[in-house]
Amino acid sequence: MTPHPRRAGWWSLLLLVPSLALAFIVGEGLASLLAGGDAPSATLPWWVMALVLVAAGAVFAAPLGLTAFVATRETRAGIDGAWLPFVIGAAAVGGFLVINIVSGILMLVLG
Repeated sequence: MTPHPRRAGWWSLLLLVPSLALAFIVGEGLASLLAGGDAPSATLPWWVMALVLVAAGAVFAAPLGLTAFVATRETRAGIDGAWLPFVIGAAAVGGFLVINIVSGILMLVLG
C-alpha cells in the first residue's frame, strides 16, 4: 500500500530524524578519528572542522533526495504545493549547517 501522493513528501521528511542522529554520530566519530581521539573539539584545526561539517551535512541532507523525487512525481501529477516538503526539509538542513558554521567560527575565534 503506497501513501497518498499528497502525503508522500511529508512522510519522506520523517527520514530527517534518523539522519540527524546519524549526522551527529558521523561528525563526532570523524572528529575523534582525525583528532586522535583524546583532543577536545576546541583544539581541532579549521580544515578538520570543515571536513566534519561537509560529512555531517551530507548525511543529514541525504533524505532530501527522496523528498525531491517525490516532489517531482507529485508535480508531474499536477498536485499543487508538491515542493513545500522539500523546501521545509532544505530549510532544516540549512539551519543545521548555519548553526554548525557559526559554532565553528566562534570556536576558532574565541578559542
